[in-house]
Amino acid sequence: MFSRDLNVRLSVVYAEIWLDVQRIDLFEDIERTMSGVVDYSTGHIYSIAKDATILFTGGSFANHEAINSVFRSTCT
Repeated sequence: MFSRDLNVRLSVVYAEIWLDVQRIDLFEDIERTMSGVVDYSTGHIYSIAKDATILFTGGSFANHEAINSVFRSTCT
């Protein structure tokens, strides 16, 4: 396996931390959860300039899935 350090820097200019209520539903099916993330980001934070929307969660998904992306929408 080939590996190389990319020296990528990340600048966070907008973040939401949900302590009061969960804004999206977490399901065992990661695709269903990601659909909720896309719905939330297009419905509530669409007007905020961004290059990517990233969801960090302590939830777990079926088959121990840990990463998923939706092309042209959201990457996790």
